[in-house]
Amino acid sequence: MSTGAAILVPFATGRLPLRVLRCLRARWGRLHLYSSDEFQEARSSAYCETFNPTVQQTDAEVLKALLDVPKRRDRELLLPVTTKGFQFVSEHREPLGSRFSIPPLASLESLRIASDKGKLHGFMLHRGLPVLPAAPYAQPVLDDLRAGRRSLPFPVLVKPVNRENGVGIRKIACVAELEDDFRRTAHSRACEALIQRFVDGEDYSFACLCESGEIKAYACWKGLVASRTPYTIPTCIEFVENDAVFGICQRLMRALSWEGVCDIDIIYDPSSQEVWILEINARFWGNVIACERGGVNFPELMIRCGLGDRPATWPRQKTGTIFCYARGVAQALREPRIRSALLRQPFRSTALGSVLRDPCPELCRIGWKLRRAKPYGVDRR
Repeated sequence: MSTGAAILVPFATGRLPLRVLRCLRARWGRLHLYSSDEFQEARSSAYCETFNPTVQQTDAEVLKALLDVPKRRDRELLLPVTTKGFQFVSEHREPLGSRFSIPPLASLESLRIASDKGKLHGFMLHRGLPVLPAAPYAQPVLDDLRAGRRSLPFPVLVKPVNRENGVGIRKIACVAELEDDFRRTAHSRACEALIQRFVDGEDYSFACLCESGEIKAYACWKGLVASRTPYTIPTCIEFVENDAVFGICQRLMRALSWEGVCDIDIIYDPSSQEVWILEINARFWGNVIACERGGVNFPELMIRCGLGDRPATWPRQKTGTIFCYARGVAQALREPRIRSALLRQPFRSTALGSVLRDPCPELCRIGWKLRRAKPYGVDRR
């Protein structure tokens, strides 16, 4: 594998940059971060070469700053990580592409559809893809539900259309409770929301890298141990094969003419083998380190494709691999099969190796908490 490139990460906010850096482990050289997040934990990583503040800068100012960066190496690549980073690089692909190599990225239109739960629902419905019954969270819809002019099976989930990491999602049991929730949150709703049927099935996620809508590499996992925080990443997962999940995700990627990476959240009903797509993370995702442990290093694949070093053979996931986050270890150890995997291969089954190789971000996080500093990563976009 060829190495030695300057990798720049624009809009490096939240916790994703550190996870991507730890997947790469400086194999391509240490990365250069551009962030509006003063307390960005990745700035203290051993894999970060420079940290460049972009506080209160407009997109135009960030674009100019990137184009004015002194040339560091013969090969330079922009690697977006967050939703904002993906959309920014896609929107300014032409001027940025005159200076930097760009990894495969979906069009701005496809990224915006994928990042908005309401738009994605309409897109899939129009193209005959299986979708759960849903409606806008708006007063006319509530009036229709109360009057019987509209039918929606309860319970339902109220889901903000463009928030990430399960933020703002809540479960509602009946029309009366829905109306009460609508009144209580009238002054605090910062964005549009969607009412969607709740399905008590198995949580799956399907991460993939595509070229012209065709899946080239993927990792599919299901939750084994749920997080204590509802609607967030499971604390323990297993990589599995599921033909039904693969088939519906391939149809969706073709419909969007997807380029590059994304992660698709899914509910699967094992009794009926029905698959429903809930949302798309049109960016890197929280389990990206788990995917690397499971045999598919998506950040590295993006860099290789962007630099013209496309793999001759695409990697395949190591089906059966179990991965557990620290917050879920105590609960996971109660399950004999999971306990066996954790004790037999602790470095593959957890992020422990990543932390031991690069401990400074965790130490800084503890220091910030002790000083009661502003939380890092408040801008999740």
